[in-house]
Amino acid sequence: MCFSACLFLSNKYHYRTQWTKHSRHRQHPDSQHKFIERNDIEALLMSIIIKQKQLERLITEIFSRSGCSQKEAERVSYRLVKANLTGHDSHGVIRTPRYVEWLKSGFYNADQCITILLENDVLAIVDGGYGFGQTVAEQAVELGLRM
Repeated sequence: MCFSACLFLSNKYHYRTQWTKHSRHRQHPDSQHKFIERNDIEALLMSIIIKQKQLERLITEIFSRSGCSQKEAERVSYRLVKANLTGHDSHGVIRTPRYVEWLKSGFYNADQCITILLENDVLAIVDGGYGFGQTVAEQAVELGLRM
């Protein structure tokens, strides 16, 4: 039997991982998410609920151990969890394994600072050095605000 993970946040700002069987799905009445196990008791037993701050600490620890500074790990973690909380699950904590893989492969670089390639009165072109968007975008916005 094939299983998949459906990741979502509940109304109470908890992160929930719900394992569902592909063979029997139905819409949960008070959820926007498409799949929940047919047997609600089984689904509850297979659910993992993590409070927002606990999830942030977990994701922070993952990024910290993957080579990010504590400050960057906290920034990335906060923004990933916040993406889930605002309904953008595709840009939330589900991206953590891929980001860690990219860090280890060198596709992403931890703790990058932007390099200004061109700056004038109305615009700036910056290079983020393959750093996390959560870090380099914040630096780019700060630069834009100072202009």
